[in-house]
Amino acid sequence: MARLENNKWKIENIDGNNEIIVTPGAVKESIQIFKVTNSVIQVQGKVSSISINNSSGLGIVFTDVIASVEAVNSKKLKLQATGNINLIQLDGVHGTTIYLTNENKASVEIITSNVTEINVVTPGANPETDDPKEQPVPQQYVSKFVGDKLVTAPTEHVGV
Repeated sequence: MARLENNKWKIENIDGNNEIIVTPGAVKESIQIFKVTNSVIQVQGKVSSISINNSSGLGIVFTDVIASVEAVNSKKLKLQATGNINLIQLDGVHGTTIYLTNENKASVEIITSNVTEINVVTPGANPETDDPKEQPVPQQYVSKFVGDKLVTAPTEHVGV
């Protein structure tokens, strides 16, 4: 299932397991996830990084991540950060939902490349009474020259 090799937790080639639990023993440990499908992973402790590659239908709940959570060539992911997170990188990822808290949303950067259907969910202003707020990450951009500088911004659709 999950095995520790030289400060790296390796979780590979798993399908249909909703009870994968990783309990890191040191903050220098990282987690590498490869070809995991239809499963849930719980990370119970602080790690240096989490890397997800070629996975589908994966849910991962993690507390503190020092460097980043990175996902590549994956689809239908659910990433839930319950503690501190500074950076989430998505490359070639499709159909992913990121769940953040009101405490960690201000410090996280989300970098995307070649992605579709990415949503970020945060609690309402008053989590006891307000519904969670879901916001899409733009996937369509417009570039234009402003003077001699090329400026790129998300496309805005107004009115309907």
